[in-house]
Amino acid sequence: MRIIGIVLATMISICSIAADVTIQSKNYKNDVEVGLTNFYFKGDQLMIENQYKTDNNTLIFNAANKQFTFIDHKRKEYYQATETELKRFIGQLRQLVQVTKAFMKSMPPEQQEAITKSLDKYLNADSQPVTNFAKSKSGVKVGKWSTDQYNATQGDAKVAEMYIASHSAAGVSKDDFKTFEVMSQVFSQTIAEFVAVLPLGASVQSMASNLDQNPAFSEGIAVKSISYIDGNVDGENRVDSITTGDVSASKFAVPSGYAKKELEMPKMK
Repeated sequence: MRIIGIVLATMISICSIAADVTIQSKNYKNDVEVGLTNFYFKGDQLMIENQYKTDNNTLIFNAANKQFTFIDHKRKEYYQATETELKRFIGQLRQLVQVTKAFMKSMPPEQQEAITKSLDKYLNADSQPVTNFAKSKSGVKVGKWSTDQYNATQGDAKVAEMYIASHSAAGVSKDDFKTFEVMSQVFSQTIAEFVAVLPLGASVQSMASNLDQNPAFSEGIAVKSISYIDGNVDGENRVDSITTGDVSASKFAVPSGYAKKELEMPKMK
């Protein structure tokens, strides 16, 4: 579902002193619960947990050293890289993609088709559609919150609705989410390839454009989000609770026994 990516993209903005915040939400497909997405903010650290039958992973970002950690719980593996390491890797990946595109022009059509099919997510990482956001309604009641409705569009197509409660209505401060502002800056030029390289799952699949234009968390918290594909509802995310209070530092540790993996270039064949 693309919706979780859009929800993740809403976690933007911040200032100085921040409280620990936990945001728990559920994801639905045809009104049937299909998984959980939880966000944990503590100081300069952010964690996004996804729990689905086929998608059980965690993304951790440390704003102090601009390091991300992606944990695949199904495989008991994790990847780790700083902003510098990620940008270096993405630069090498982009060079490889350009060389592959050049070589493909001289290949037989059937070979070009085979390469494009297997490497489409890399070859097209630089052509993500731009998402635009516009407020459409105010005072829309969602659960216990009064919200503003925003529509997200790509070209003429509507891709999402977000219902945003103000920070004060949600009982939090805009200052509590600084880690995501830093993470969005790190990802702004690399997110498309980052999504292509790692099995990130539903949480960040739609984070590839216009992070800085997303109104949520600069305006408040998206307590409900609905995604659309070809004009039809694809899925929904509903926030169950937004709480402040200590989040244990141990929550941000990689589970013992997990194997560290290195980022690897795709095989262009």
